[in-house]
Amino acid sequence: MDGSSAEDLVGALGEEAGSLPAIFGSGMLHAIVLACLALAISSLAGRRAYAAGAVLALFLIGGVVGEVFSAGTGGFPDVAPFLNPLSILDGARQFLFGGSVAESPVGQSDMPLFVYGLATLILAALACAMLAIRYRRISS
Repeated sequence: MDGSSAEDLVGALGEEAGSLPAIFGSGMLHAIVLACLALAISSLAGRRAYAAGAVLALFLIGGVVGEVFSAGTGGFPDVAPFLNPLSILDGARQFLFGGSVAESPVGQSDMPLFVYGLATLILAALACAMLAIRYRRISS
C-alpha cells in the first residue's frame, strides 16, 4: 500500500469529524425514546412473546396508518407523521441536528420542526410515566 491512500483516509475522517456529535446524538435520541416506549409496552404484557409482538405492532401499524393518512387527495400530511413514532423521531432529529430524508413524511408536512421535538419529549415522558405508574402498583 502506498502512503497516499492512508493520507486520504485520514483527510476524509478529518472532514467528517464535525458530523460526529450529530451522529452520536441522533443515535442516543432514538435509543432513549424507543427504549422508553418498548419498556412501557412490555411492562403491560404478561408474556415476553406478547410484549415483542406489541412493540413490533406499534411500529408496523403506526407506519402503515401514517402512510394511509398522508396518501390520496384527501390526506392529512400534517397529522400523518404523528401517527408513527419513527416519523416523530425523524422530525426531532431534523430539528436538533439538521439534514433531511427524501421520502420522510416529515418533509411532506408543513409542521415546524420544533413541534416534532416537543412531540418526542411528550412521547418519552408519557412512556416513562406509564412505566412508573405500572411498577408503583406492584407491591414488593
